[in-house]
Amino acid sequence: MKKYALLLVMLSSQLMVSQIADPLLYDKDWYINYIQIDGQLFTLPEGLEPEESLMVFAENSSHFTATICSTIEADIERVINESSFGFINMTIDNQTCDEPLNSDFDSLHFNFYVDNASEVLDYSYYVIEPFGTPFVEIRAPNGDVVEYFSDSVMNVGEFETTKINLFPNPFTETLQVDSPYHGNFDYKIFTLSGQLVKEGTLSTSESLNVSNLSNGMYLTKLTNTEGEERSFKIVKE
Repeated sequence: MKKYALLLVMLSSQLMVSQIADPLLYDKDWYINYIQIDGQLFTLPEGLEPEESLMVFAENSSHFTATICSTIEADIERVINESSFGFINMTIDNQTCDEPLNSDFDSLHFNFYVDNASEVLDYSYYVIEPFGTPFVEIRAPNGDVVEYFSDSVMNVGEFETTKINLFPNPFTETLQVDSPYHGNFDYKIFTLSGQLVKEGTLSTSESLNVSNLSNGMYLTKLTNTEGEERSFKIVKE
């Protein structure tokens, strides 16, 4: 049973309430990619799907919502430039996730916004090719970051004929395909800037040596012999 608490934070400001300037952020469901606090990177815990997180900039109003288990809602402040914003009238619905690891991750997300409720946050929007996936990074003055993606390249879009996954994730030395399908898969691994760093063919009975990759996040595309594709976010530690 989730515990429920409601906290209302009223923030005063002389700035006018306004929509965020970039229309590319509207009309999209944004899913959390990672959180970076004090230079340490936190990715979604195992068992927490990206679709369980959601961030929305309302298209026809100044409203902002960000949710995992807890929910932050606020109005957007118009600030000095088009790539930054602040909050007023922030409402916080603080709930406890069912799984402890999910609760820890939810707390990081929750505290990012609460701790910076009176700060001006910068954002940047970019698209990663060849996936065509839009990302938005929200950065606090202290350097902490929350990044979201849209159009669900991460662990979404299963093959119609079989389920498939890559493990372990995060990884250090090797990756392996987990699937009841015993054929071969063509794989491509890209940096977040879209640079292809590794490609080849892999079967479920093989391990892929990825020890030469630098630490960080990558996007991987798997294609089976039927031409069906699935994309993943993977993390090298």
